[in-house]
Amino acid sequence: MFNRPPAHEIPDGPTDQFLDDTFKTATAIAAMVNKEMVNAEFETGLLWGIYAEWQVFQGLTATEDKAEGIASLCEKRRAS
Repeated sequence: MFNRPPAHEIPDGPTDQFLDDTFKTATAIAAMVNKEMVNAEFETGLLWGIYAEWQVFQGLTATEDKAEGIASLCEKRRAS
């Protein structure tokens, strides 16, 4: 689900291991959340499942990091 940045953008050393661990953790969290959303649709019906999915998505993306990431992408700069 999450793509690792190109190798030329990642410094060597401990940071490389940290990024590997971070992407593994983020992928595992995303998979768990996705499973919960799918289960909600099966257990409650499509309308309530979509509502549950929307709530979870809002909770996961309502962060300053997300806002900074989008701003840096639009401004074609590195995120701070």
